Amino acid sequence: MKILLIAIPILLVGGFVFAVITRDIFGIRTKTCDLLVDAVIWLDDEHALVQATLKQRTETLDARESNLEERSGRVSTRESDVSAREAEANARSAALDKREQDLAESQKQIQVPPTPIPRYREPMSQQDKDDMDSLSRIYTNMAPEDAVDILIRLYVPEDVAAILYYMSERNAASIMAAMPPDYAAKITEILLYD
Repeated sequence: MKILLIAIPILLVGGFVFAVITRDIFGIRTKTCDLLVDAVIWLDDEHALVQATLKQRTETLDARESNLEERSGRVSTRESDVSAREAEANARSAALDKREQDLAESQKQIQVPPTPIPRYREPMSQQDKDDMDSLSRIYTNMAPEDAVDILIRLYVPEDVAAILYYMSERNAASIMAAMPPDYAAKITEILLYD
């Protein structure tokens, strides 16, 4: 297109020049010369119009290009922000994974000691059960205050709980009511063992 736009004016200008020269030489003004002059003027107007259109399009394209460059800059900034946040998220994820692993290892290392089974819950022979029943009856027949004095002096709290376990609830309650509150609380804790 550009070649045609350049070649046609050259040919027309050449024809115009030829027409002017021949007219001046021969002194003839022909319709052809007038047509050529009109064509050159028209081409000049068209050339100016094409130049203005090209200039306008060039300015529009330059504006779009600067707009695209600006957007590209903002996109690059956002991409770098996203990359930074992604790296931060990965670092936090790795830290959390490490904490979970450390926690799992520390839980493996912690060994919970087995809870001792209270004496009254241990398996007993029939003879031992009979002995416990006999002791329970002896302390049931005593006054609660006297029974408490003997129980506290002779037995450790686990054995006292075992003796009370074999008593009726009513008798065990009256003996525990006569005990000092701290000692009764300890016996209750032993008896509540599951």
